[in-house]
Amino acid sequence: MYKRNILLSMCFLCLFLINPLWTEKGEGLEIGGDFPSFYLKDINGNDFFLKEYAGEKATKNFKGIIFSFCASYCKPCKKEIPELEKLMEKYKVKGLGIFLVALEKEEQAQKLIAETKTTIPVLVDKHLIVQKLIGFVGIPFTVLIDSDRKVRYLGTSFSEKNAEEIMERLEHAIMGVLDIDSGDTAQ
Repeated sequence: MYKRNILLSMCFLCLFLINPLWTEKGEGLEIGGDFPSFYLKDINGNDFFLKEYAGEKATKNFKGIIFSFCASYCKPCKKEIPELEKLMEKYKVKGLGIFLVALEKEEQAQKLIAETKTTIPVLVDKHLIVQKLIGFVGIPFTVLIDSDRKVRYLGTSFSEKNAEEIMERLEHAIMGVLDIDSGDTAQ
């Protein structure tokens, strides 16, 4: 029985190490690849089905969607959220949607909302379902998808030191998804 348990453990470890969906920092995702459909509840307990927001059967009117995976204990996440808030205000009318995906329980997600004073909608992934589905470990982790659920931007290294550079790259990707010329104003 002991040898069997060790053998099973080793098999699972091997599967974990070689499975591309379980790699660090979104290595299972790639620019131009498909973002998988998922279902979560928002902070208020409402259903969120990605297929309603992007893909062939989408009923919401978004040209692009940002998902920022975060948690209340993550200092870089708390620094990134106000920057995302600015992008939401600037590009919402052009078709950009932004959602925070809190990788924790609702109570902790409420703490994150209170501390950052964000108005960005928050989805709760306390069981790390989407994190496992798309294959990343670190946070903050930011993904921009287009209306066809194609990945257009992956951001894994937001910090105070590189915040301006990261946000410029993200905004450039947003403008591409929303088909905005760099000379256009978004407001």
